[in-house]
Amino acid sequence: MYLEPEDARGLLATLAAQSAPGSLLIAHNVTEEFLAAVDEGVVESYPPFSWDLVKTWTFGLPADPGRLLAAAGWNVKEATTRAAIAREIFGGQATDLEGCADFETLVWSPRDRAVLFVVATKP
Repeated sequence: MYLEPEDARGLLATLAAQSAPGSLLIAHNVTEEFLAAVDEGVVESYPPFSWDLVKTWTFGLPADPGRLLAAAGWNVKEATTRAAIAREIFGGQATDLEGCADFETLVWSPRDRAVLFVVATKP
């Protein structure tokens, strides 16, 4: 079972309250946009995860998670996508990256918008 949105926000706040100044929070989470697409039936699979598992996900990060994390006591230092990470690692244009990774390499394609990688600090 996955956390409901209010429980996820509470967990983030508890982590901040228990963390020393300068602590890092590193997160990988699906996005609100992805969960909305699942609810609307636009997305019907998300390999390698089973569809039964995907349908249990209830909390997604907004495209810009800064406000949500600030409310929980964190300062976002970076929020990025798989494609942006691939471009940073491999360099080149998006079309040059096909086959370099086993995930979406086109920045802000629908599949790339499914997850965010976030680094935040405790002030």
